[in-house]
Amino acid sequence: MAADKTVFLTEDVPEFPFDPFRCKYKVLVGNLCSTDRSRVDTQRRAYERNLRAFAAAAPGVQILPTVDYFCDTDECRMTVGDDLLYRDNNHLNYRGSEYLAR
Repeated sequence: MAADKTVFLTEDVPEFPFDPFRCKYKVLVGNLCSTDRSRVDTQRRAYERNLRAFAAAAPGVQILPTVDYFCDTDECRMTVGDDLLYRDNNHLNYRGSEYLAR
């Protein structure tokens, strides 16, 4: 039965090969808060086909490309400005959830 609702599926957020501690406390020299977009796109391909198939099988389901809010064409970041958005390498913290919801 249709309830006149739209269902949204979200992609996963980028997973990073390091802990946000490195970014927050500037533990290492160099690019502390980002990873290559190609690495994240490889992760994305692992689930994208199944997500799209599920959305196609259910009328009205839309996919929200959450990866794109954290990535540009070259890299993905766990920060926006000075705000750290992750609590570990693949989970958003409160600020990250707030950022994504906006």
